[in-house]
Amino acid sequence: MATTKNIIVADSSAKFRTMVVGILQEDLQVFEAETSEQCFDLVENNKPDLIILDTQLTEMDGFETYKTLQASYPDLNFPVIFTSNDYAADERLIGYNLGCLDFLSKPIDAQDLRWKILLRLRLLDQRRELELKAKAAEQAAFSAMRANSELSIIIKFMEFASGIEEPASFIDCLLSTLNDFDLVGCIQLRLPDMVLNAGHGCDNQSVEAKMLAAAKDKGKVVGDRARVFFNNTYVSILIKNMPYLETALCGRLRDNLVVLVNAANTIVNTMALKQQFNLNSTADMSAILKQGKKELDTVIKLMHHHSEATTNTFRQMQWNLEEKLLALGLSEVQEKSIMSELEQSSILIEQSQAQADKIEETFNAVIKRFTEHLGQ
Repeated sequence: MATTKNIIVADSSAKFRTMVVGILQEDLQVFEAETSEQCFDLVENNKPDLIILDTQLTEMDGFETYKTLQASYPDLNFPVIFTSNDYAADERLIGYNLGCLDFLSKPIDAQDLRWKILLRLRLLDQRRELELKAKAAEQAAFSAMRANSELSIIIKFMEFASGIEEPASFIDCLLSTLNDFDLVGCIQLRLPDMVLNAGHGCDNQSVEAKMLAAAKDKGKVVGDRARVFFNNTYVSILIKNMPYLETALCGRLRDNLVVLVNAANTIVNTMALKQQFNLNSTADMSAILKQGKKELDTVIKLMHHHSEATTNTFRQMQWNLEEKLLALGLSEVQEKSIMSELEQSSILIEQSQAQADKIEETFNAVIKRFTEHLGQ
């Protein structure tokens, strides 16, 4: 038994106290008290591991002394062994009802007393060790439950945020997640065509926004105590109320926030890729429209030139034919028949010209719409 153990023997009999000191002084530090007042003083100064308490103490009996100790030190559990010259069962019942470890009747064999005291102290050590292990297991279970709860918060964020396409809505989701962790902070998103800042006391012109921009290239986790930055390529978070005095909780939150920022960065990266794709698609479409307009202009010019050439060729052919008809000396009926055929051909050419004009008008309308779209 370790010599650091302290016991108090409070007994009105000096002979009994001397006997207890003699059998235990090699194993324990033993303090003697003859009265209840002396017992109180020793308890105040030494905080004993065990008290051997005589039920027939002077000034105040052992039962009242124990009640006073229990009332005076409610947070300290003093194991007590009562000793008594009385064999009455009702006295033993009072002692056990008060919570004593044992009740010994005098005279007591010295070695038997020594064995019982050392055994009781050993059992008390074992009980305290079990209580500590139980408390540690309870704390570990609580920590595991809290860690599982924190992981659930991150999973919930990833499930919900992955379907968000608007950056402002994404920031609101991320701020809500910080609130689920009981944290207050600011967020900065950096996209190809914009930078957004939001959160507690944070907007695009705030000091926090400047701090987030300055901290983004200084590492994944920057700062200590209550204010800590968590950074990635597209996302930075400034936490303003990290519980740095609670070491275990603070460490766990730091790990969770690194995971959260990494997850958020992956989602924002997807947003950035979509934006870049849309920008590229717009540029490609603009180039296609320009090329289409150029080609339509060329087609219109060719159609216009073709229509004019066809009309002019037919008119020239008509004039030439009229001159030759006069030289051939055809009858009037034959001339009328041929001229009728020419007039029909002329009508068909005019109809073809009208259709060409309609096609040209349609093409011009298409080009106008292209031009308006390119202007936007």
